[in-house]
Amino acid sequence: MKQLLFLLIVTTLGPGCGRKNFPLNLRAIPFVPGEVAHRAASVDYDFPGGAYNGSDLYYRQVILQGTLGKNLSPAERRRVVTVRKRLKAQLARGDVAWAYPTTFEGKPALHEFAAGILPLSLDAFAKKMTPAKDWGRLLRNYRGGSFTVDRRDDAGRIIFARERMVLATPWYAIGSPLLDMSKYEETVYGKTRVIVYWEVKKSANASVMLDIGYVRFSACGSRKTCVFFNSIHRVDPGWGARLMPGRVVQWLSQKVLRDLFSGHIRNYRRHTR
Repeated sequence: MKQLLFLLIVTTLGPGCGRKNFPLNLRAIPFVPGEVAHRAASVDYDFPGGAYNGSDLYYRQVILQGTLGKNLSPAERRRVVTVRKRLKAQLARGDVAWAYPTTFEGKPALHEFAAGILPLSLDAFAKKMTPAKDWGRLLRNYRGGSFTVDRRDDAGRIIFARERMVLATPWYAIGSPLLDMSKYEETVYGKTRVIVYWEVKKSANASVMLDIGYVRFSACGSRKTCVFFNSIHRVDPGWGARLMPGRVVQWLSQKVLRDLFSGHIRNYRRHTR
């Protein structure tokens, strides 16, 4: 038992306590407006079961994405009203997060989405945290990284960047490596929202095979900011997972994603008080 406890401490707390500088390892590329954003936004069209299935999970996803269709039947409209009320009540109580198995480019992956509300206006939020620059370094379990701005708009705002970030997984993901990922990021600004799109292109320790999606910060009325993560992942679950049945590994991987991303939102809340 003592040996097991020691192993748990070493594998979960040992790797990278404190923040470190991990040099950027992604080359600069020409900025093509909308290229990264368009590809990353494709996660909006990945659904449970691969397509429309009328489930509550499907409706929660399209409501949060803002991609709900207009030509709905009366029954679908009633369903949307019900799910929207339920979702609003859940968000009033705390953050929400889901993950489900999917495929991306013909290979198995996991799709996560998480949402939460910060108790300050979007303008006030942007004064405490610059979305394009700070969204990554303020993630939960951030262990270090590097960030380089490649393009700004005429107003001086960051619109294209490269970032390397290293994150630790939750304590219960025994044997999971540090998630070391380098990505291209494109930030799109609107009157009432800021969206950071990303796609991972390199992982120094091969821990992240796929990570594509976005985080959206949007005004929820005049005094609140909504945060919404939507992304698809394929990562190395580590040596611990190789000792478990496949179903357990999938359940654990989904839990890790849910906990990580809801934790990111809580971290934003702490840093913007």
